[in-house]
Amino acid sequence: MKKQIWNRVIAAVLLAAMSGCGSRPKEETSAPVAGNAALTPQNGYARGTSGDVMQTHWFTIVAEEASLTDAYADLTPAAEDRKLLVVPVTVTNTCDTDLSMYDVDFQVQWDDDSENAFTMPLTVEDAARFRDGMLEDSYVLAVNETRSGDLVFEVPADASGFAMVYQEVFETGETGDIFIITLTIK
Repeated sequence: MKKQIWNRVIAAVLLAAMSGCGSRPKEETSAPVAGNAALTPQNGYARGTSGDVMQTHWFTIVAEEASLTDAYADLTPAAEDRKLLVVPVTVTNTCDTDLSMYDVDFQVQWDDDSENAFTMPLTVEDAARFRDGMLEDSYVLAVNETRSGDLVFEVPADASGFAMVYQEVFETGETGDIFIITLTIK
């Protein structure tokens, strides 16, 4: 299972263009966030669960308890054997410049032997699927700004063992640390 997650992470990095501000830092530091110590990478990875504060090079992210549903506002899955996974997230810009953020910055993976057991938010393929309550497909996060909203993913109805993944990609094209948040489903 772990090998399959890493294979999917590598595949997703090749597929997605991630946000970035500045070059790769020389040292990684941990900063307290809202009374909680942020989880920072060790040996290139940071792992947490729903509710944990994850500190990337540019921002913190918290993914709260997720839910599986048949509909989000008026959106429904494309097929009967699918569900919508709704992940409430909060991102806060912690770098010294405005950040361009994109829905493709994040993906969801699930326990499955298939190399295709991952997906991007609904708005990646069609920005018209944006609904109130979601994070936009792209937005600028000002210095110290916090933004909250839902990331909505279409997943197999029988899938389980969800994790949301983000990998740092710098302006130089160099990749950085990987952040994995094991999602609790309510």
